[in-house]
Amino acid sequence: MLDTAQRPRSGGAPGFGRPSPSGPSSFGDFCPVDSWAPPTNIYRRPHHLDVCMDVSGMDKQKIDVHVEPGRLTIRGEREAPQPPTDEPAGRSSAVRIVMMEIDHGPFCRQITLPEQADLARVESRYDRGMLWVHIPLRRASQER
Repeated sequence: MLDTAQRPRSGGAPGFGRPSPSGPSSFGDFCPVDSWAPPTNIYRRPHHLDVCMDVSGMDKQKIDVHVEPGRLTIRGEREAPQPPTDEPAGRSSAVRIVMMEIDHGPFCRQITLPEQADLARVESRYDRGMLWVHIPLRRASQER
């Protein structure tokens, strides 16, 4: 789930690469403007940053976290929720959507990181629908 490679990305997370009506066929190194953006909080403390992203309903294996100097990129894809069915196997009835507010589909968020971000020690965890990315900050005396 966490990719700490210090090199440019050559492709996207699983599920990416499908043509978009208003964009290229692969996300590559940028985030398209036609994707949804999960709500995100960023907390700064003296020695680290914590990024919290609401990705409820997602399989953690479908979330890609990538860090590189100056940038944190989080990509993934949330499937559209499907109503439960009580129909017998092989039969289905028409479903009419009355309201749809839950975003779905591919997403990509990029967050600018400060120079003192210690990329070798970045950690991520998925807890009850929230993705947490912990980014330690080097002290001035630890700077290279």
